[in-house]
Amino acid sequence: MLVQKFGGTSLASTEKLQIVANIIKQASSSQKVSVILSAMGKVTDDLKNIIEAAIENNDWQSQLDLLESKHHQTLLDLASPCLIEVQKQQTKISYLFKEAQAKLK
Repeated sequence: MLVQKFGGTSLASTEKLQIVANIIKQASSSQKVSVILSAMGKVTDDLKNIIEAAIENNDWQSQLDLLESKHHQTLLDLASPCLIEVQKQQTKISYLFKEAQAKLK
């Protein structure tokens, strides 16, 4: 079994996400593959900044909104042919960001 891990700059844009998907697809054609994905580029830094802003009673909501928008846009940019699946994923993204918002208040 092959284990592949991707994160950061390798997941920083739609184009890079598609490259990673092709790498995984190619590897999985000849063997079993386990894939580990961490945060897209700069997301960890963004989350750290949001948490710090919340602790300091500064505006964290607008930063969180921008990060959520980035995730929604990335999903749309990937142009899945299955609209129902895109809607499911959009709902999951929204839920996770609402959960984060509740924890930051």
